[in-house]
Amino acid sequence: MRIAPIRRWKRSSAFGWAAGCIFLLLAACGAGGDPVLVQQIPTSSTTTAPAVAVSKTTIAPLDMAGFSTSTTEPVDPRPIVIYDTDMGPDVDDVLALAVLHNYADQGLVEIGAVTVSRNSEPGARYSDAVNTFYGRPDIPIGIHKSSYVDFDDSILFTVKADSWPQDLDAANIEDGFKLQRRVLADALEAGREVIIVQTGFSGNLSDLLKSEPDDISDLNGIDLVTEAVSFLSVMAGATELGFVEFNIKRDIGSARYLFWKWPTKLVLSPFELGDVLHYPYSSITSDYNWTERHPVREAYEYKDLSWHRDAPPYYDMKSWDLTSIMYAVEPDSPRFKISEAGLVVVAEDGRTSFRPGEGNGLRQDYVLHRGRQYSEQERQAIIDEMIELVSFQPDPDLERDSPNPEPGSDDPDSE
Repeated sequence: MRIAPIRRWKRSSAFGWAAGCIFLLLAACGAGGDPVLVQQIPTSSTTTAPAVAVSKTTIAPLDMAGFSTSTTEPVDPRPIVIYDTDMGPDVDDVLALAVLHNYADQGLVEIGAVTVSRNSEPGARYSDAVNTFYGRPDIPIGIHKSSYVDFDDSILFTVKADSWPQDLDAANIEDGFKLQRRVLADALEAGREVIIVQTGFSGNLSDLLKSEPDDISDLNGIDLVTEAVSFLSVMAGATELGFVEFNIKRDIGSARYLFWKWPTKLVLSPFELGDVLHYPYSSITSDYNWTERHPVREAYEYKDLSWHRDAPPYYDMKSWDLTSIMYAVEPDSPRFKISEAGLVVVAEDGRTSFRPGEGNGLRQDYVLHRGRQYSEQERQAIIDEMIELVSFQPDPDLERDSPNPEPGSDDPDSE
């Protein structure tokens, strides 16, 4: 119900008497507008979207009769997800991106951006190719331009980016933290929730926190994150095994800064969880046959994964990054067990620890339980759900460009 504002009318004026009658009639019918009234519109409930969507009520100029009219703009209840990934060193990054597109297809999230946490144009182009395959070619892509974390993309699956439709302008890829600032500023203006998922190195988010006010936002990085981000879901660290985990080791300085300065809730998916959740190669051979070519399948089957030298060419992939996406979008799902509140700390040597019950005055941290804390049946249930989420078939009516021919194929134009 809208409440009409109170106005004074001159009783000695016939016009005033008539206008007053019209005012009362319109008020009884719910006309008018209150500049401070907030409406709540029921929406369908999901595990991630709130049960109500807050609406902005704005006041239009007075009409000819002297009354104001109101317009209501519902706020999109879907959280915006920024996916920060090192796209390339392991295929669980692309598996996780497929899961995110599944959630977007279900209407649970909007993918606001993909930022690559290394200075890799092939990694960015492959991300764009996957987004295009799933019908979202316009998702903005950024890279960590100042990153010293380097891999030879010629031996990674990202080298296959150009065999897929994608139109990323390599010469004008935005710096990852600036793109993140842009998404956060736009979401804050629109009253939208933002969740960030980091499954790679910490350079982009560290630079985001260090950023100063600019033409994108009057807020510095920490204040912008505080205002716009509900929580960070991050895959990093080995909190029990005692070694320096890969995502931390490659950029210890940025990781230490991130875990020191991050101002909102943080949920850590440790190495020990994804290490025992293996995405089966049998799914790759059987669940993707609904299309002739599939970027996830081809990434998985690319043999030159140098840090898996002890693994056969095709193997069951350890699924670290998927856990952070799945928790971020469905935090209320019972699939994952979670610790009490505490604090995640990265030491000078890169070793990661969790201190239950502690805090740093900025936030509370939580850690998903390690893989050995789940029964075999519970682990298998998570794996089965991963298979369903990754191998889904998008809407068959979705318009999708044909893949580019691979070099050496039967295409007459190939050399």
